[in-house]
Formats: sequence, structure tokens, C-alpha cells
Amino acid sequence: MASVQSQKFVAAFQEAFTKGGKLASKDLEQLQSLRRGLSNEREAAAADGILGMLKHDKEFDAFEVAPARKALGVLLGVSTGRLPADLEKVLRNAVPVPNVLVKEYDLSFDLSGRGPTFEARAKITLEKKASGTTVLEAHDDRLTIAKVLVDGREVPFKTKDNRLFVEAPGAKTLDIQYSVKPVDKDDPNAYGLIKDKYSGRMWTLTWPYNTGALFPSNSHPADGVTSKVTVRIPPGEEVIGTGEGTTNTFVTKKEAPAYSVAFYTSNRFAHGPGMCACHGITVTSHGIGNEVPKAVREGYTKAAKDSLEFYAQWLGAYDYGKTLKLVEAEGGLGGMEHTGAVAIMLGAARDPEESREVAAHETAHHWFGDNIRIKHWGDFWMSEGFTNYATYRFLRKNDGEEKFLKLLDGAKAEVTSALRSNPHALSAPEHTDVNEIFDSVPYEMGPWILRMMEVKLGTEKFDALLKGWFVAKRQTAVSTEDFIQFAKEKAGVDFKDFFASWNTITAVPDLRHTTAITGKKVAVDLEVKNHLPKGTQIPLRLEGADGKSKTVMVDPGRAQSFSADFEVKKLSWDPERTVLANIRAA
Repeated sequence: MASVQSQKFVAAFQEAFTKGGKLASKDLEQLQSLRRGLSNEREAAAADGILGMLKHDKEFDAFEVAPARKALGVLLGVSTGRLPADLEKVLRNAVPVPNVLVKEYDLSFDLSGRGPTFEARAKITLEKKASGTTVLEAHDDRLTIAKVLVDGREVPFKTKDNRLFVEAPGAKTLDIQYSVKPVDKDDPNAYGLIKDKYSGRMWTLTWPYNTGALFPSNSHPADGVTSKVTVRIPPGEEVIGTGEGTTNTFVTKKEAPAYSVAFYTSNRFAHGPGMCACHGITVTSHGIGNEVPKAVREGYTKAAKDSLEFYAQWLGAYDYGKTLKLVEAEGGLGGMEHTGAVAIMLGAARDPEESREVAAHETAHHWFGDNIRIKHWGDFWMSEGFTNYATYRFLRKNDGEEKFLKLLDGAKAEVTSALRSNPHALSAPEHTDVNEIFDSVPYEMGPWILRMMEVKLGTEKFDALLKGWFVAKRQTAVSTEDFIQFAKEKAGVDFKDFFASWNTITAVPDLRHTTAITGKKVAVDLEVKNHLPKGTQIPLRLEGADGKSKTVMVDPGRAQSFSADFEVKKLSWDPERTVLANIRAA
């Protein structure tokens, strides 16, 4: 039987969504308060699952109905069948997801006035003709829709719960006229169109779910679009946008997610020198005045240029025109993968080492994340993990093996911390809110998984696999399952069990060693303190004088002895960083 507190949580959920799919702040606070009163572990986990869907966007989405129904059943003690009729009725108030795929956005923004809002227009070409009511994202507090036209004729529409509903069956192109409201850069909800009230600078940031705060859209990461962005600005201002362009208009001819579309305006861009990469691609930097030292700016621009050449030669050609711009902006992230005009945030841009890593990382997104997209947010690691692995491989070539090992060590430490505070799967369920897994697991465990796959196949064979993967899947959306199947077909190795065992770890494996060196012999006992995926062996390098060495493979959990043909002086555990594990003396 469900506890009284559990029933109160369900009642509060039902009341919160009686009139629609948006969640008021006071209702979220009440749900969080009721969750703190749950002592039953199973009920608490169910409530946490519901809050994970709601607390970031304060929205109950239609794709969250099935997992929410299951969690509500746990909270009510209903194991099978439907929930009570009144509760089922509330579930029907979930906010619908966009029901069309977009082929192209042709966007126009008139920023020449003083505000507080700015006129805008979105001509949206759909992949297929609309079969009924078209649903797009359009944030109620940012966009005011004036009219929607199809073939020059106005058609009916309405807005509710951050959605635009257009009644135009058979339409292939929607012409939406609207106004957009910017927010101050210091606002807690600084996304969409962002403005610095002191300098007048404006820029956009819409990842992951906030494209609807800038233009009517579908923000799903699988929806690949081309774009054209035209921005009218006051005299003395400049604008830089994603893709290639002239003074005010920028075009992206290859597909990328809608959140990769962006622009930046300023009257004091500091333009760095252009650097020509392979295939005639020009890499440039566009700073905010003298916020970043010239030498640092030139350093991260060169890192972007060099990494672009590395990725293009390894994986395949850069798909986004003949330019790559790095634009300094303000924000809490290190950077953002806007296609052809990546953002590099000031906090990262000022640091000589971090700015180079961020520049290489955002450049790599033009192969993973922007180009090869993900089918759903639960596979966020397929974007960020692959991108970080590519970044680490570039820095390995550019800065040397010591840098590569340092990056892997740092990644391991971050994964250890992340799993301790928020244990979750690397590849999460499809309904996952990406904000719930926006931590070091996808970013840093991802490259470790790929590193271990690289070790199993050998670097040369793994590099060929990733090149083949990019060539075969470029401009498409993929999943973890797709990659595992591709590896099986092309490399002849089935990684299904390997991935399943590592995907479910809730802590980085913790191993404690006891060793004894006696001349040419070594006795080893490697104790497993938590879970270690079955079949994992740990390399141990036996080192002697004059550079002599021998590497043996240790089976954790049992005492073993090894011998060398030289006097052993020193032992090194996993010196080449081939297994994600913390190994310490007992």
C-alpha cells in the first residue's frame, strides 16, 4: 500500500497539471518538499524520476507520459493497469512535442531599433507536407506571434504552453511573422536572444531546448536542418552568424540541429588574423574588445585551425563551407557548437590552455553532434563523448603522449566524482532530460569507453572504424546501438556485452594492490573493492635497469606471480591508460 506522503505527492502532481502542461514554480517547490518527506526507497526513486522530468524546463512533455505513468503507479501502489481516471485525464494535458521535421529555416531579425522587442520572421520549409495541425516550439514569454501565412494567405493559429499550433493541412512552407524579446545576460534564464544592457551587444544561445525562445522551431537533436539567417543592425554594428555569409546574411547548406543556428552582434569586435587550414578553409577569431590577450586569442585560433586539419584528414572533410569563426561570448559554458561560428565563452577564452582545448572541442563538433547527430538526448554521450575523444586524439598528436595521459587521468577523476554524486547510465533512456545527465559522465566517461575500444581493436583499426562511421553516417542521426552494430559489421568485433557491462557501472572500479618484488619475480594481489565488469584485466609494467620492461596482464581478485628476465626495480599500473579504473595501494 502506498504511504500517505506518497499519495500527497501524486495529488500535488495532479493538481499542478489540471489546466495544462506547464509547471508553476510554487508547484515545483511543493513537489520537491513532498519528495523530501518520502522515506520508502522505491517511492523516493519514483518521485525523483518525475522531478527529473520537470525541474529543469518546468514542463510535462508528451514523450514523458509513459515513464511518468509508471512512476505514478509506483507511488500509488498500482502495479498493473491504468491509473485512476482523474489522473489519466491530467496526463492528457502533457505538452505535445513538435510533430514535423524541418528541412530549412529562413530567419530574419530586425535589431535596428531600441526594443524592448524586435520584429522577426521565420520561413520554415518542412520535410513533408503537414498532415494536420502543425506543432512547433514557441516560448510564450519570448515570442509574440503576429500572423502565420501559407502561400501568402493567413491561416489560423494559437499558442499555449510554449507551443505554436498552426491549422494548415497540406502546407509545405510556413511564413511566421513575430516579435522576439531579449533577456539580459545576467538573467538566470539567459537563453534565446541575449542582450548586454550596457554595451548593447546581442548574441543567441538556444541549446538544448530553447530554440523556441528565438524562432518557432523543433529543437530535437535528431532533426537536421539547413538555415539562412539575415540580421538587420544599427549603423556602426557588425553581425557574425553561423555558416557562410556576407555582411548581414549567413547560410548553412549542410544539416545540423536547430540549436546550432546562432548570431552575434557588437560594435567592437576585435578581429584576429585569418588562418588558412587545409582545403582552403579560413579560421578566424572575433573577440570582445581587449577582454582576451592577443597572444591567447591567436593561440586558440591556431588550435582550431590545426584541429580542423587533423579531423578532416582522419575522419573526412569539413562540411560547413569555407570558413570557421570563433566568437567570444559571455555564458556559463566553455563554448557552444554553433556551426561555422562557434562560441567560446570568456571564462575559457582568457585561459591559454583551456581556450585551446575548448577551440579544438567545438571544432570537433562539426564531425560529432552537429554533423552526425544523436537520435535522442539519452545518447548525449554520442555527441560529447565522441567529440572529447576526438579532441584528446588531436591534443595527443599536437602536444604529445604526456598531454594525452594527463587528459585521461583528469577525465577519470571527473567521472569518479560525477558517479559519486549522480550515478546514471552513459547511454540513458530516450525520455531522459539532458539536464539530468549534463555532467562528466557523457563528457569524460565517453572518451574512456572509446579509448578502451581503441585498445581492444588497436589504434589503426579503430581509427579506420571511426573514419568509416563518419563517412557512412554523416548528416544523419544515430544511436549507441547503431554504433555497436556498425563496429560488429565493419571491424568484426561485437562490443554489445562490453558496452552493456560498462554502461551500468555506478562507480569507477576501485582496485587495491599488494605487490612484492623479489629479484626477477613479482607477486601481485589486486583486490576489487566495488564492481568491475567481468573479464577486465589490468596491465602491469615490470621495469628494470637500462630501460628494460615487460608488461603482464593481471586478473583482479586472485593472487598471481610473474617473472622477468631482468631484475625488477619498479612497477607501473596501466601506464598507457587502457582501463577506466582507480588503482591504489592496499
